[in-house]
Amino acid sequence: MKESNIEYNHVKVGNLKIERSIHKSDEYSRTTIYNSSGGVREIKNYKNDELDGEFETYWPNGKVHLRGEYAAGVRSGLWKSYNNKGSLVLEENHSKSN
Repeated sequence: MKESNIEYNHVKVGNLKIERSIHKSDEYSRTTIYNSSGGVREIKNYKNDELDGEFETYWPNGKVHLRGEYAAGVRSGLWKSYNNKGSLVLEENHSKSN
């Protein structure tokens, strides 16, 4: 299905549903993976088929598990990990050193 410059693809792999939106001839895309109960499991953004932008994974209860950003396929900036109750358990800084 197409809406303006965005194309949506839906794929089912086992119990997982994968949705991919493609922007501007595949330069930018976003993949959302859903668990078997329909909740979001993972959201990934790509630029030219390389991880780039926000990245999030979720616990089965819907709470955020991991949140951070990629830049040209490499973790960038502050990444946060949470337990299944939503409490922050780890922060990692992936900033480049000069």
